[in-house]
Amino acid sequence: MSTTDLEKNLTDAVINSMPGIFYVFDNEEQLVRWNQKLEEFSGRSPEGMSTLRPHDFVAEENHRLLESKLTEVFVEHRNADVELLLMDREGRKIPFYCTGTPLTVGDKTYLVGIGIDITERRRAEEALQEEKEKFSLAFQTVPALLSISSLADGRYIEVNEALEKTLGYRREKVIGRTAAEINIWENPAGRDQLVRLLREGTRIRDVEVRLRSVTGEVIIGSLSAEIINVQGEECIIALTRDVTAFKQAEEKLRKREQQLAEAQRVAHLGSWEWNIGADSLTISAELYRIFGLSPKELDASYAGILKMVHPEDRETYEKEIQNALAKRRSFDNLHRIIRPDGTVRTLHSRGTVSVDETGVPTSILGTCQDVTERMRAEDALRESEKLFRATFNQAAVGIAHTGLNGRWLRVNQKFCEILGYSEEELMGLDIKTITHPDDLETSAKYLQLMLDGKLGSYSLEKRYLRKDGSTVWVNITVSMVHDHDGRNLFHVGVVEDISARKKIEAELRESEGRYRSLFENMLEGFAYCKMLLDDQGRPEDFIFLDVNKAFIRLTDLENVVGKKATEAIPGIKEAHPELFEVYGRVALTGIPETFEIEFEPLGIWLFVTAYSMQREYFVAVFDNITERKQAAEEVEKLNTDLAARAAELESTNRELETFSYSASHDLRKPLTVISGYCQVIQELCGNHLNEQCLGFLQEVQNGAVRMSNLIDALLKLSCFTRSELNREMIDLSVIAHAVAAELVFTEPERRAIFQITDGISANGDAKLLQVVLENLLGNAWKYTATQEEAVIEFGETEIDGRLAYFVRDNGAGFAMADADKLFIPFLRLPGADEFKGHGIGLATVERIIRRHGGRIWAEGEPGKGATFYFNL
Repeated sequence: MSTTDLEKNLTDAVINSMPGIFYVFDNEEQLVRWNQKLEEFSGRSPEGMSTLRPHDFVAEENHRLLESKLTEVFVEHRNADVELLLMDREGRKIPFYCTGTPLTVGDKTYLVGIGIDITERRRAEEALQEEKEKFSLAFQTVPALLSISSLADGRYIEVNEALEKTLGYRREKVIGRTAAEINIWENPAGRDQLVRLLREGTRIRDVEVRLRSVTGEVIIGSLSAEIINVQGEECIIALTRDVTAFKQAEEKLRKREQQLAEAQRVAHLGSWEWNIGADSLTISAELYRIFGLSPKELDASYAGILKMVHPEDRETYEKEIQNALAKRRSFDNLHRIIRPDGTVRTLHSRGTVSVDETGVPTSILGTCQDVTERMRAEDALRESEKLFRATFNQAAVGIAHTGLNGRWLRVNQKFCEILGYSEEELMGLDIKTITHPDDLETSAKYLQLMLDGKLGSYSLEKRYLRKDGSTVWVNITVSMVHDHDGRNLFHVGVVEDISARKKIEAELRESEGRYRSLFENMLEGFAYCKMLLDDQGRPEDFIFLDVNKAFIRLTDLENVVGKKATEAIPGIKEAHPELFEVYGRVALTGIPETFEIEFEPLGIWLFVTAYSMQREYFVAVFDNITERKQAAEEVEKLNTDLAARAAELESTNRELETFSYSASHDLRKPLTVISGYCQVIQELCGNHLNEQCLGFLQEVQNGAVRMSNLIDALLKLSCFTRSELNREMIDLSVIAHAVAAELVFTEPERRAIFQITDGISANGDAKLLQVVLENLLGNAWKYTATQEEAVIEFGETEIDGRLAYFVRDNGAGFAMADADKLFIPFLRLPGADEFKGHGIGLATVERIIRRHGGRIWAEGEPGKGATFYFNL
């Protein structure tokens, strides 16, 4: 094999063993060199590959970014690296970290670079970012330099331990001072430019900066920064990785082999070649650092390398190498090594077997990447997830993660208990389903404000609907979780059951409302006071803390609140020293006292009750009894006169009752005789009388019956007027239903609808109120007889702030001009003759209602029915 062929084979082996895709474009952006991974990624044949341009690989949304990077390489002859979305053979967009190094050969410039698939890295970064937001990973544990400073003046608010150790500044010497005062930036204008770019909305990621330590040593850092809000102030959070050692190593590698060193720097890996025949190993400088060895310390043989592999991984590693040699294929292996200092590192090794023209393996060209930190991060992520799950499920409050579509992503046990659903049941529901309808609009408004970025988080008291249909009050705090690009991912809600507190608050409001209503509407005066004591603890004066309207009305004293009694009522202590003694006893002992007093300063009599709910405080409830006192003597005089008058009335009533029964007996006797003779004449002579005479005879008999009914009505009216009332709570609706049933029974052929409201009760005499409803409902039944369908209603309403009962019908009605005549005994209105009756029923009702302390009135219109109202 010629030297040229060997070099070509070696170059091909190196290119094809790279962990990512390899590409070379000329200054006409034509692909001139590539590795097998790029060919497999694009799905093109070798012939088709040579026709491709950079834009053919890159997703359309990254074309402008690609063009700027091509300009940096081909026009400005600068190295370029960028993250791009590349299109694979199936049209999927895969994130790659791509490099570009200008290489000039003759008069042509080439772009040489590699692309590393960073899908897993991005996933790990996103997962790590999410976990950071879940648990607010401790600021101080970050190994990179972290600082938070004021955007306006650069004053440091917080720095972490890594910054202290790396730059040598003590934290207390940094906090409160600006970067300019400490002289941290080698070029102060660098921070000004950083602030300007952040204000313009530019994302600062991995920007190289030069910082000065306390000793003056320059530290090279890779800086990423964002603007955050800290307690209402715009601040910069900056993360700087110390890449000083990396930069120094990079410079050495660039001098030896710029293209390959650049590729290894981007990939953070070392390359190696094992000459099988000579059993000699050649490795890159990066691999020395990974192994923790100097070139003199390395046993550059297969056995020497195998000895460094962790004993637990050695058999698998050796088997991978032997299989690759036997099958002439590449290998890919994850294993551990033990450095000379005893530290263990995890490496990702890849290699490609090269063979001679006879097919015999001659060498293996490969790479090793130190993935220890990545593996630790993944382990930490798993441990963090385990910790999160334990904390999440055992929290004393409900916690839920909700997608942007409102459906639950994750809920803990407490949240399930609050809502009464199982976790599986909740996974099939969304926020709207369990939110009380009255709270939907408010919840949606706050969620939209958070989605729009106008709210970072919010707290809200709202109601949820439990599985059993009951309502539960909760206090919910909601915040948004974002990805590393600031895009909304999901909501986190912390839910506390506050139903018990809400119940207590409602009861307190109701109690306070009742108290305030009672306080302001009391007929008695009310004064809440604090007793003032002298040095010996004796009552000296008192202060009015609160009084009600009745206090002012009964005393004509205004603006007394906050004043001492001796200031508000001059002369009170001189006129009534005993008053201070009584109030003092009540305020100090808590034993209530009641007394009457002729209050000389105001010239009135008061009846007072004093009590105390707290030592040195008392309440005085009083009534102005001046008129009562003045009337007392008059009452005593009247009592004597009334007693005599009552005896006289009792005698008169007995005489009237005797007269009523006597008159009834004397009137009934001739009527019975008349009715009896009429019946005898009709039976004996009926066949001999003409029709006119029979009519006269019937008219006489009917008149006797009417006269008898009138006598009965008069007796009832007299009885209802004098009978003693026996008041009790009765159900008027039950009585009304019974009366309606009797009326329907008497005339079952009539079409009638009774609309009787249930649950109407009243305090009165049950027998007398039954007579009231029998007469009013019977009256409505009588005067709706000519209707095709009668409608009779019994109910209650409020008129002028007072409860009233009513009976309404759609019958004959009456003119309102005659309304006052309805309750006059024996007086019948015009047109009433066509309906049976003797004019005593409504008069009876009026007397019964009057005896109950109420009144009755009626409203009507001819042909449109009537309504009778009464109250008790």
